[in-house]
Amino acid sequence: MAKKKTGESTGRKDGTQDPLPEQTYLFDNNTVSSPAKKTKAAGTPRKRTPKTPTPNDPAASASVASPKKPATRKMKVKKQHTLRLPYPSVFAIGYVALVLAWDALVSMNDTRTVNWAIFQWHPARLQTLLESLSVPHALVGWMSWSVLSGVDLFKVLFWLVIPVAFCLWHMDWDAFTRRRIQPKDWAYFLGFCILTVFAIVSVKFIPVLARQYPGLGNASLSYRLNFFLIQLFWVASWLPGWEFMHRYFLLRRVTADFPRFGWVLLPIAEGTYHLIKPWPETLAMVGLSIVITQYAMRRKNLFIPFLAHLVVELFLIVGMMVW
Repeated sequence: MAKKKTGESTGRKDGTQDPLPEQTYLFDNNTVSSPAKKTKAAGTPRKRTPKTPTPNDPAASASVASPKKPATRKMKVKKQHTLRLPYPSVFAIGYVALVLAWDALVSMNDTRTVNWAIFQWHPARLQTLLESLSVPHALVGWMSWSVLSGVDLFKVLFWLVIPVAFCLWHMDWDAFTRRRIQPKDWAYFLGFCILTVFAIVSVKFIPVLARQYPGLGNASLSYRLNFFLIQLFWVASWLPGWEFMHRYFLLRRVTADFPRFGWVLLPIAEGTYHLIKPWPETLAMVGLSIVITQYAMRRKNLFIPFLAHLVVELFLIVGMMVW
């Protein structure tokens, strides 16, 4: 048998020759494949058959048991902030402002619009009213004592009785005791008393204050003692109400709704009320208000602030009796 020559194409059994494969252009993507053998296009990823989970494959069974939920687009909901009016603070501020303005007009005996002098309620006027209602004189005769002539019943009612009635249900009784006072507070109080002495002595050398608070050094001893008692009962009629209305009724409310700056209303209110007094006294009152208001706010205590204000008033009365 003769060997086939190199390069000779092999024929089929029927005598025909196989067709030669067509050559394509190198950069042509539309390649024509040979009909005898199909080839996959380059870069086509292979299809992977999913792996069937076996009972011993916990990861696969978990993925099959809990399919992933389709991702949903979350919409950000903007919170709507509504303005909430603090009605208790508005009421407390309005009450204090009204009462202080009312009392200032009464103190100045203003008669331009209303005869505010009719609100100068003293025990002697109350005695007259009660006797007109057939109350026996033996029960109300003491109201006409001269030492009670300075007692201001208007302040007793509107500065003390009514604010106490508003706060009575939730009263913090420890605020009026010495339980929250720390030992170092008494040292501060002693230093405050020393500074108060120098401040009261300076009243004699400041002309505008010396005219407001004249000395009684040339008066008789009996007159000065009577003056001391009148001033003492007068201070007792308004000082407790002043401190309670400002440093409990007003301060507790505004610091609850405005923790950072609510306390500023107290020096403003007390300074504004003292505008009817000489300007050095107004400035001194604002400074005193800042100090004792900060203490009352931090200690939740009114005992030392009340004592500090009482010391100022007593030293002033004694100073007027001496110089």
